[in-house]
Amino acid sequence: MRRINSQMFAAITMALASTATLAAGVVRVSASPTVAAGYSLTTFASPFTVTGLNQGIIPGASPVVSAPDDITVAGNSVFIGWGNNVMSDGSDGGQSVVAQYTLTGQLVNHFNVTGHIEGIAMGSNGMLYTDQNEDGNSTLTVINTATGSQMRYGYPNPSVHGGGFDGLQFVNGNLYASGSNPDNGGDGPGQVNPDISSVLTNRSPMFSDRLGPRRIFRFF
Repeated sequence: MRRINSQMFAAITMALASTATLAAGVVRVSASPTVAAGYSLTTFASPFTVTGLNQGIIPGASPVVSAPDDITVAGNSVFIGWGNNVMSDGSDGGQSVVAQYTLTGQLVNHFNVTGHIEGIAMGSNGMLYTDQNEDGNSTLTVINTATGSQMRYGYPNPSVHGGGFDGLQFVNGNLYASGSNPDNGGDGPGQVNPDISSVLTNRSPMFSDRLGPRRIFRFF
């Protein structure tokens, strides 16, 4: 996986911030962001239409993707998760979209994922890992970007910290997911968002935390 350089990351982040608000399928820039010296603001990824997106699931849902979230770069592709205003615990049954772009912003492919998109990470096996629903009912979806097939797993529920899972990062072959919304009540006095380690074995995914190993359950 190729790391994104700081200038490109800043440009993508600012561009996405400018395209996060939609009205009637038209991009609306809510405010002019402050651009640091030496950088310029350009639109990297524009919203696009996905036929039937969340129609009949979320009242008044637009078929145009919205609310961009996590970004990762792998090889010659940039992957961006569009949250589409799905509930953060997935309780509305809505779908997010993971979009694949070239390094210059051309849309290559997209993948619908049930739930509110959170972290995105590319594994050394060429599979794209993304988790959903930061505030509870969290799931982990593994996408084969060549075929579009998906494998879906459930995190332990309830989790050790009582909340959901968010950002993903591979470190030394281990996939780490950050715990969020501890005790389903936000950050309060004495509460800490723990880092949770999810280790993929040859035969089955395993979940481990400070209290020892726990299974990740596979949905068929």
